[in-house]
Amino acid sequence: MLVPNFCSKLAFMLAIGKILNYLASRRRFNRIDNIFLRLLSKNISTYKIHKEDYKPQGSLSSIPIQTAKLDDCFKSGGWFQPVSFINFLLWNPFKFKYFSDKYPTGGLSSGLNSVKLKKWENVRLYPRYWQPNHLNFNCFKIRMQGSVHQRDLIFHDELLCMDMGGVDSFQHFIGDCLPLLIPFVSEISRNRTLKIGLPSNIRNLNVQISLLRLIGIENDVVLLDKANSHFVKSLFAITAAPSSRVYAIPCSFIHEMSGLVRLQSESRKKIILFKRNEKTRNIRNFSQLVANIESLAIKFGLVFEIIDTNIMSLMEIRDALSTAYMTISPHGGANYNLIFMPANSYFLEFIPTSNTNTIDHLARSSGLNYVPIPINFDFYDHDFEIPTQIIEGLNKFIGQIVVCSN
Repeated sequence: MLVPNFCSKLAFMLAIGKILNYLASRRRFNRIDNIFLRLLSKNISTYKIHKEDYKPQGSLSSIPIQTAKLDDCFKSGGWFQPVSFINFLLWNPFKFKYFSDKYPTGGLSSGLNSVKLKKWENVRLYPRYWQPNHLNFNCFKIRMQGSVHQRDLIFHDELLCMDMGGVDSFQHFIGDCLPLLIPFVSEISRNRTLKIGLPSNIRNLNVQISLLRLIGIENDVVLLDKANSHFVKSLFAITAAPSSRVYAIPCSFIHEMSGLVRLQSESRKKIILFKRNEKTRNIRNFSQLVANIESLAIKFGLVFEIIDTNIMSLMEIRDALSTAYMTISPHGGANYNLIFMPANSYFLEFIPTSNTNTIDHLARSSGLNYVPIPINFDFYDHDFEIPTQIIEGLNKFIGQIVVCSN
């Protein structure tokens, strides 16, 4: 009975994968064929990736007392690579362990070996004319849409298109987009006539522009809105070969990005707690946690600070985190500010066991020591309670690392 069950499960997964691939291809390749332009494209810069580029700088550890274990964490549905040396993905619609080598949906693609900055000559972009840049298996693509009426035309000599999936989101811009610019910062900065194209639907454009400036890119930014057609003489795009999935971004890119954006500070004197007041994953007994951490900070001569990133500017957050010894937070978009923390500091994250998601890759790639704290709740729950045992475990953990560092 085991063989038929396995075969039926595999057939179901293959069918789901084929359907999703079909829908993605319909969305991605509904455009004029550009095969000849691709053949004539010229790689003007190539960054070769080595094995050591995938080695995170930070460590992974846990607190002494856990009410749940990393082994209890799971996701429902996700892409996985059944054979490591074949560039092919299947969709797994079933529940599976999050921290597992069997279905590494959050893991790194071993096949990625180079990132290339490509240049196309004399490209004219019309409505519904999409040129994919393959930065993600499913959704990353260059798209510049709009009216072709003469009054709406905008011309550029050189444009680097960053209109890709996730660029309009703070966390995805930091985790998925900004690191891809790192190998080419010097080249882009030298060419000041090269404009950076960003989508017009970004909520807080100043944040993305500020992050570009922090890594050293001062080039003008162009908004790619649906009301105008952009005609580009030389279109630049970032792509990767042979398979550029977003989770395959090398650790070294993120590590160098963090080194560029963080303030250089010799002092690490703060314990910081992120305050979350969102639709999901709010701490129910937040006041209890605050009282406990505050007493610990006093005991060890550290400054305790509560941060609400919703009411702070990017530079205010950067200043606050520049002297952080330790930051504690439930999983959420605010955690992507950890790139401003000093290297070798600690980031503690409360993660759900159901529909788990973590910031492990970004934290350890940035050179931080990452401490996931699994708690029995769902990613989509409005709130959760931190058990007393976990708070006791925090006390022991913080005490140990403070004593060891002294």
